[in-house]
Amino acid sequence: VKSRRECFMEQGLTPNTHFIASTGIGGTPADPKALVQMGSYAITDFEPEQQRYLHALTHLNRTIEYGVTFERGTLMQYGDRNHVYISGTASIDNHGEVLHVGDVKKQTQRMWENVEKLLEEGGMKYDDVMQVIVYLRDCADYQIVKQMFDEKFPNMPYVITLAPVCRPTWLIEMECMAVKKAKLKFILKVLDNSSNAFISPTIIGNEMDNAFGTGGVQCHSELRVGVIIIVINIIARLSLCCLHEDAVLVEH
Repeated sequence: VKSRRECFMEQGLTPNTHFIASTGIGGTPADPKALVQMGSYAITDFEPEQQRYLHALTHLNRTIEYGVTFERGTLMQYGDRNHVYISGTASIDNHGEVLHVGDVKKQTQRMWENVEKLLEEGGMKYDDVMQVIVYLRDCADYQIVKQMFDEKFPNMPYVITLAPVCRPTWLIEMECMAVKKAKLKFILKVLDNSSNAFISPTIIGNEMDNAFGTGGVQCHSELRVGVIIIVINIIARLSLCCLHEDAVLVEH
């Protein structure tokens, strides 16, 4: 904990900026002579508004409140999909206190609940989770935890590894990554020389999903007409792009 805090400070990561989604766990590196081993996943060349940190303050508190330096989770928004990275999460409340000491089943359930709230804040569910790593303090709890995961998440890929979770009273911890197709909201902004006004036709993905059935033929007539008008407007406005370089396509 101390080394991570010092390392982050050297990199300019402080309570006044942000930290990163991360898990610090005890274990034995592949190289027996190594004292520390680190794996990382880094992303560059994105805009600040594409990144958002997840807190789930109804269930969790900020880690810095009890002297630890990491973000509970991070949401990355791309044009066609969103990614959520959830840090190591255990059975803890929004005061930083361990819940259900000595009961691995209840700790597992609270851990799931905490992760679920973080996922929800990022617009996702467990169905969107693509990878899970479970850290288990005592191998005697392996069969119990494996059965619980198999029953609740029969189709979710996960691995359970033996690792001393940082607090002695924590029996289990998990981290995960989730991916979900983005609901796109297109806004075409074209500057009109004559009026200096922005033309902003908008199509919201979930409205289109609701209007068009799975076969793509069930469509409200009003929305169909609206979409046709928008497309015509877009084509007309795009013809001005050679004159105006202010055309921007924004995806959320």
